[in-house]
Amino acid sequence: SLSSLSDDGFVERLCNEAEYNFVLEAINALKEPYRSALRYHFVLELSIEETANCLERTPSAVKKQLVRGKEKLLLMLKNSKNGVKK
Repeated sequence: SLSSLSDDGFVERLCNEAEYNFVLEAINALKEPYRSALRYHFVLELSIEETANCLERTPSAVKKQLVRGKEKLLLMLKNSKNGVKK
């Protein structure tokens, strides 16, 4: 959060928050089951087991969805930085 308007590191904090929001928007643009797996595991910082319990999936399924979701997310972010909207 940019609660402090101090000049010390202001631009860096602004960039970090903008990048974080950009990644959150990209996660939200993913299709299920990848969106919820990534959101629970990385945004809410739940373990794979906790994510599996919340989503009523097996830990093995969550692991696969995280790998595939991260691949899709990286591709989406790469294409977005190249000006290609997918």
